[in-house]
Amino acid sequence: VHAYPYPGDDLAKCDQKWMARQRAEAIKVMERYIHVKRSYLETARKAFRGFFPMEQTEGVLGVHMRGTDKFVNPKVSANKYVLSAGRYMRNHQRAGMFLATDDESYLRDFEILFPDVVTRNVSREALNVLYDDHVDKIRKSEDVLFDALCLAQTSHLLKPWSGVSEFAVYLRSVDLRDSPPFDKV
Repeated sequence: VHAYPYPGDDLAKCDQKWMARQRAEAIKVMERYIHVKRSYLETARKAFRGFFPMEQTEGVLGVHMRGTDKFVNPKVSANKYVLSAGRYMRNHQRAGMFLATDDESYLRDFEILFPDVVTRNVSREALNVLYDDHVDKIRKSEDVLFDALCLAQTSHLLKPWSGVSEFAVYLRSVDLRDSPPFDKV
């Protein structure tokens, strides 16, 4: 099961059907072996409801901008995210936006262009926080899990090839079943 195409995969064959097969297999594995603790699910649900009250009638755009550790697939430029997010927000003027990123520069760019964007207070660096042993490993793990859980609760998802946001898709199907599957990712 691949969360995204890896080196050696034939990219011409990694289309939407390929991705749907990968997701279906990943969801089977998660349903059988991997579940988020109820306390984490409840904390994530409560946080998300606090970020986005029920009055958000046009949904919430989840944006995952992975930047500091992109080496399997190339880093997506901030401009591509901005264009897509801007188009969504123009078409859904009463929607909210949740941003999950480990990259300080992505966060700064988005906060300037989308001042109402909601983000969690997590460890961010110019380089990859994952490899920074000065940041507590439990905190890093929880930051990633809660970002994925928040992304899983959004109504629309804008994401790169990334395990974190791909797990948001899986979590929505396995542990957050009160939301329908994303119609387009």
